[in-house]
Amino acid sequence: MLIAMFADIHANRQAFSACLSDELMRRPVGEMMTEAAVHVEPTAPLTRVLQLMVSLKSRSFPVIGPDRRW
Repeated sequence: MLIAMFADIHANRQAFSACLSDELMRRPVGEMMTEAAVHVEPTAPLTRVLQLMVSLKSRSFPVIGPDRRW
């Protein structure tokens, strides 16, 4: 079972690496990613943050204050 899992991981890494063509890697990050990152403010209720984590399937968010600093 463990060997099969390792083989699957290895195959997935190889497939991912094959997709990273030189052309793709030369593109600017702004074409691939968004500037509008999901974040929370220090005053956000914990229940709201937990809802976001569940709905967005994320384990963490940056906490950014009103002065836009970490």
